[in-house]
Amino acid sequence: MKYYTIFIACIFSSFISNQLNAQVDKSKILEVTQSNQLMTFAAEKRITANKERSEAIEWAIRNGRETKNLKRLVNGIPLYIKDFNSAAAATTNTDDVHNLGLTGQNFSIGIWEAGGVPRVSHENFNTVTVLDGTTQTTNHASHVAGTLAGNGSNNSTAKGMAPSANLRAYNAVNDISEMATEASNGMLVSNHSYGFDLGWRFNPGGLGNPSGWDWDGSTPYSSAGQSPWFGQYLQEAVDYDVVAYNAPFYSIFVAAGNDRNNNPSVGSNVRNGNTGTYTPYNPSIHPGGDGIIDNGFDCLPGDASAKNVIAVGAIDGNSGNAMTTFSSWGGTDDGRIKPDIVAPGRGLLSSGSASNSHYYVSSGTSMSSPTVAGSALLLQEYYEDLFGTGNFMRSATLKALIIHTATDLGNVGPDYAFGWGMMNTKKAYDALTESSNGEGTTIITSSVSNASPDTYYIASNGCNELRSTLAYTDVQGVPQTGLDNATSVLVNDLDLRVIELGGVTNFPWILNPANPNGSAFSGDNDRDNVEQIILNSHNAGVYSFNIEAEGTINSPTNSQNYSLLVSGAEEYCNLLPFPNHSGGALSSGSYCHPLQIRSQRTIAATESVTYTAKNEIKLEPGFRAVCGSKFSAKLLHASNCN
Repeated sequence: MKYYTIFIACIFSSFISNQLNAQVDKSKILEVTQSNQLMTFAAEKRITANKERSEAIEWAIRNGRETKNLKRLVNGIPLYIKDFNSAAAATTNTDDVHNLGLTGQNFSIGIWEAGGVPRVSHENFNTVTVLDGTTQTTNHASHVAGTLAGNGSNNSTAKGMAPSANLRAYNAVNDISEMATEASNGMLVSNHSYGFDLGWRFNPGGLGNPSGWDWDGSTPYSSAGQSPWFGQYLQEAVDYDVVAYNAPFYSIFVAAGNDRNNNPSVGSNVRNGNTGTYTPYNPSIHPGGDGIIDNGFDCLPGDASAKNVIAVGAIDGNSGNAMTTFSSWGGTDDGRIKPDIVAPGRGLLSSGSASNSHYYVSSGTSMSSPTVAGSALLLQEYYEDLFGTGNFMRSATLKALIIHTATDLGNVGPDYAFGWGMMNTKKAYDALTESSNGEGTTIITSSVSNASPDTYYIASNGCNELRSTLAYTDVQGVPQTGLDNATSVLVNDLDLRVIELGGVTNFPWILNPANPNGSAFSGDNDRDNVEQIILNSHNAGVYSFNIEAEGTINSPTNSQNYSLLVSGAEEYCNLLPFPNHSGGALSSGSYCHPLQIRSQRTIAATESVTYTAKNEIKLEPGFRAVCGSKFSAKLLHASNCN
């Protein structure tokens, strides 16, 4: 058992010494970053990606297919990268933390984009550094960049989430290799507003072809056809998890996709890829629409199914935070909760690439993902402000914080449409403030092994919501194959339990993938590397928070790091196994028992001690508090809520 009142997670700094306004203290983050492994992985992926792309381009030329944004072939089927374009700061309450002085000053954020990079000379940007030699600029990349870090100097409505931050920009063709390189040097946050054509794709025409819907999902090209890649743990997802596991402070934000309205209408032109001729769409002959075949669910791109990324869906911030018509829904094929979080993604104004003063309105999860990523950077900035230069949250801590403080939308608890809810930057900010003050919210980072489960004790008066969120960066799994493969890709399964001493055991939220529109319920979650337990109506008393590995932990250290957030507790305490507390001086701390405490202890002049019990605290002969000491006694009674 381990006990903590508060643990301060660490570390980050920007990482290229000659970068303008970069952080210079990266020593802490690099202590735990597996830089050598990442650089080796980067070199391997660069060679593999170039080989696969060359083979795919040769195939495309032979078959009259377009080559732009073609990444690789999967079983002879082309995999194209595409962008996900179809009052964010106000809706996510990020503008509240702008008003408190958080702007991303001296920080950098990575941006990878499909087909081009932002217009570096745009008036809305600070410093944009293009790292891979790409010269092609695009509206999409410029729009995403503006949402991440637009300074708003000449158009206040186009101000981004981290308006003082700088951008490090890449074309997404060799993203994994480049991400591994950046992570090896300490990158903190990056955004990826792109994914793959996995089912139906609208082809605007070109190469001598008319416009219409192309089926890029799979064979057969029939009413039984369904893309196996939706929700599948693709190789790209595995690669994301490799990078994240070896760089514990690197947070990767991925757009959840816009496939839910990729639905050809009856009679529209459709064909099997870019070969052959168009025929009128007939659902009794052709595959169903991406957002129709499973009633809107199971249309999440396979790269967004990575365990260790934050996949971001899009809501309509202009219409009461309603779900957009396009945002892709999960879950993953193995039933994990994706997307992780949602943010506004409809009708957002940001920068364009036509000129240095070009702005335009766009919609898509491409817009919601940078809203969350830029806001997350501000939370890292605030964490450093609170806990000192070079101290930052691990990516698992940041993920737990975002989920812990999200505004619940859709069904109660998590669901496969809204994930864990809408990003609430101000509430996350407040939780960090509480953590630094030692009250309200506690952040614990530790590790657990097979032989040693971790237990933390708290006393609750039964009045406040008791909320706990566990997150951890899991070891990469094995790529999935086949349609709707339900085999879990979780490698290390950590279990969170909240137990009332002498009472019931409370289990985390879980979803039933066989009923994707159903409400969350409590159970043994053996799929997700995020678990959450919320107790609204509960008894006053002492509770244990248990974290234990189910099965054997598979890691180089035979242990698994984790982050746990708990809010709503009355006291974090050292459990007294027996009511009697007698003999000698007492060290500072909070001590609790589920029923009663009888004490004969001496509290020294320099000590501060709290006793908490449910029924009785009795100070028996022999108890004394020396002058200068501090002592308090608390009885837990829910009747005191008002």
